[in-house]
Amino acid sequence: MARKKGQTYSAEKKVQIVLELLKEDQTIGQLASKYQITTKSIQNWKKQFLDNAAIAMEPAKAVSEYKAQLANKEQEIGELHKALGKATIKAEWAEGKLKSLDYKRKKQLIKSELNISIQDQCDALGVSRSSFYYTARPMSSNNLQILNSMDEIYTDNPEYGYRFIHQQLLEDGFNIGKDRVLKYMRILGINAIYPHKKKLTSIKDEQHQIYKYLLKDYWTQKGRSKTVYVPSVNEVWSGDITYIRTNGGFVYL
Repeated sequence: MARKKGQTYSAEKKVQIVLELLKEDQTIGQLASKYQITTKSIQNWKKQFLDNAAIAMEPAKAVSEYKAQLANKEQEIGELHKALGKATIKAEWAEGKLKSLDYKRKKQLIKSELNISIQDQCDALGVSRSSFYYTARPMSSNNLQILNSMDEIYTDNPEYGYRFIHQQLLEDGFNIGKDRVLKYMRILGINAIYPHKKKLTSIKDEQHQIYKYLLKDYWTQKGRSKTVYVPSVNEVWSGDITYIRTNGGFVYL
């Protein structure tokens, strides 16, 4: 008779049925009918019972073998953790090196024939997928003429900013806006060179009291360098001027 749908047997019940079978008071068919299970199930339980009978005779040995297997597994897990840690460090180092490359080299490393998707390759290299697929259009001859003219204007007048360069281009017959002039200046890597007024740090404040230079009499000439003769310890102290930058300019201490 087949087992009822959804019916399960505990380990104790299975052992009971197998022991009844081993007593040979009932046939396997009778037991199957009695407990409403298949003879195949009883045979499987009997085999499992006999295969593990040695454990009941030597439980200490079984426990020892189990502990040895567990220790080996823990050792293997520890070695895997170490290997994973080294692999992680190497991967992070390689990822940092790859991300430090310029865009052109990064794009050359991305290959469609690899077993890694284009998106994953772009993520690893820090490149957006849209920029990878983007193909720049070649610059027109008119734009090249503008770049050449800007380079000539800047060479002759390095003090020109984008406003003067823009005005000169308009006078030369080019139709261009100021924003594009700024963009092309960044492409050419040029900036206006402005003269800077030299900072004067020796202007005296007429209202400030001027103190006498007390070390004047102590200076003595020794070869090419000047030295200070100090008769005793802590008799002479010397300092220097400190320039402090503030929002209103420099102050001097």
